[in-house]
Amino acid sequence: MRAGRGFTFVELLVTVALLAVLAGLVLPRLVAPEPDAALELKRLLTDGALRAQKEGETLFLRGEGASAVLYGPAAEGPGRELGRYPLGRWTVAFVPERLLIFSDGSFSPSKIVLKRGEEGRSFNVTVTGQVLEVKRP
Repeated sequence: MRAGRGFTFVELLVTVALLAVLAGLVLPRLVAPEPDAALELKRLLTDGALRAQKEGETLFLRGEGASAVLYGPAAEGPGRELGRYPLGRWTVAFVPERLLIFSDGSFSPSKIVLKRGEEGRSFNVTVTGQVLEVKRP
């Protein structure tokens, strides 16, 4: 009797095992959860406050599409870009347009509005940099 021209059982098992390992490495990156917006905003404000204290100048944040952009110093008109913080698929806006970060690490009280399609979230920023989500009724 002549042997068939197919794959052996061991070859099939090795192939399936390799595919499982590759899927285990790739799939978590494809379906990684989006970072929580409140945590990202808190990190952004902390970074901005540390930078303002280090430079001894008032800096400001402004929303530009899906990024919050750190500029400084605030006294020099539009200022120079110091850092860009992407917020995933959210578009970001500040009310008023600029959130000031003072050299002592405090903030101008502001509202941050995030939008993604019809979905929206709002956060109030206190003088101390606390980020409080505004719950809708």
